[in-house]
Amino acid sequence: MVLIVEDNPFTHRLFQYMLDREYHIRMVSDEETALIMARRARYDVVLMDIHLGTERTGLDAMITIRDIDGYENVPVIAVTAYAEHLGREKLLELGFDEYVAKPFTRRTLVNAIEKTMAARKDRSGASHQHARPSETVLEFYRDYWNSWPETT
Repeated sequence: MVLIVEDNPFTHRLFQYMLDREYHIRMVSDEETALIMARRARYDVVLMDIHLGTERTGLDAMITIRDIDGYENVPVIAVTAYAEHLGREKLLELGFDEYVAKPFTRRTLVNAIEKTMAARKDRSGASHQHARPSETVLEFYRDYWNSWPETT
């Protein structure tokens, strides 16, 4: 099961069109609903938009989801139009397992999901904890992401 956290209705339809045949997906528009859904069911992977249209970012939502019992090792993929500005390494350093740059193709999206799920299976049994970014780093990136205009 795939939990998709994305605030743009057009992108919701795009995710549904691209993934609905292969995965059981659940789409939500905000962090609060994502947390409710994550507490109700165990998802195999989370696709997380970075700019959720609120002061809190996808980074905040990822960290909060990872605090839920059983979600410490669930892969979270950043889906963002900001990837070219931040770079893959920065997003991974912040705790995401992978990222998909907007605009994306179906193949790119499926490859990222399959890659992170395979990596999770490879490390099952191993005690892999994602490092939590420092508050200084979090504040810097929150400010950075919140300064960007709305994108799809």
